[in-house]
Amino acid sequence: APAPPGFRFADDGAIFYTEPGRNGEAGAEHWLCSPLRILACTRNTAGEGWGYLAELIDREGAPRRLALPARLLAGDGAELRALLSDKGWRPAPGPKARERLLTYLLMSQPRQFVRCADRTGWHGRAFVLPSRTLGAADEAVIFQSESNTPDPYRERGTLAGWREQVGALCVGNSRAVFAVAAALAGSLLTPAGAKPLICHFRGGSSKGKTTLLRAAASVWGEPVAGAGVESWRATANALESVAALRNDAALILDELSQLDARDAIGAAYAIGNGQGKARAARSG
Repeated sequence: APAPPGFRFADDGAIFYTEPGRNGEAGAEHWLCSPLRILACTRNTAGEGWGYLAELIDREGAPRRLALPARLLAGDGAELRALLSDKGWRPAPGPKARERLLTYLLMSQPRQFVRCADRTGWHGRAFVLPSRTLGAADEAVIFQSESNTPDPYRERGTLAGWREQVGALCVGNSRAVFAVAAALAGSLLTPAGAKPLICHFRGGSSKGKTTLLRAAASVWGEPVAGAGVESWRATANALESVAALRNDAALILDELSQLDARDAIGAAYAIGNGQGKARAARSG
């Protein structure tokens, strides 16, 4: 989007705001923030969930793209500034600067439009991950979330390295082969029209259950100790958000004994059905 009236992009991408002066002349110019460009407007397949696809330059000079839900602009925009700041963006201090930032975003009119998705997984022929989208689609699709959720699909190493350090060690171990195969099967359920599948490893302590889970997690996440393995010890709402981020992939949970039996039953049913708890709005 071009700079809205009253705003200017510097050569390094920083944004400046010019106050209106007297008799139609320009007033004082103020630095507003580090580079933040609006590339496109976003919306879901129902034409709702509007937002912006933005690109910022972090403190190390690296470009970062992220989807910003428009509802974060409500009020004083504190949630929006927190989300951007966590990515390395720098704003000017003071209430006037905060107000001008909202003005800049609301007045930006990009010419491009992209689809947004609030969950990972298949959306038509595209497979959406928090940081990128795989496959072809009639229109660009990106992941858009109101929360600053870390990307669990971090990549490290190579496929050849995984085969040597994980895959080869599973050969001859039926449980390890099953764990890795189950994790790989997650992305095939939707195209096959199959329902979610829950696999439960049961046995005494120090029998290798967590090792199996880590091997399975290495399929989807950073293959380091503990990465990609979540804990059952969480609230129902937290588990729902974690499950949504693992949709059409593999949700791997450990330490079932730390969760109350009644809560475990409810969580297992919700995960198995792929359906979270319905919640009432102000209107019921």
